[in-house]
Amino acid sequence: LYSKNYLPTVLLKNTEGKNFEEISENYTQFFIYFGYMKCSSLCPISLGVMKQLSDMIQDDQLGFFFINLD
Repeated sequence: LYSKNYLPTVLLKNTEGKNFEEISENYTQFFIYFGYMKCSSLCPISLGVMKQLSDMIQDDQLGFFFINLD
């Protein structure tokens, strides 16, 4: 196990240049999906499941984030 002092600080930004911390303030909980934009098999299915989950829950305090690994 690693202590939090060992882990590097990572700054995530969206396509508009906003920091993830700034965006995530609007949500009490969120799902994060790490995937590839060029993934043609599993990624679209996983994103579809997240969309269905979002539609079922319909909670403005629940955020869904896709982090592109390409």
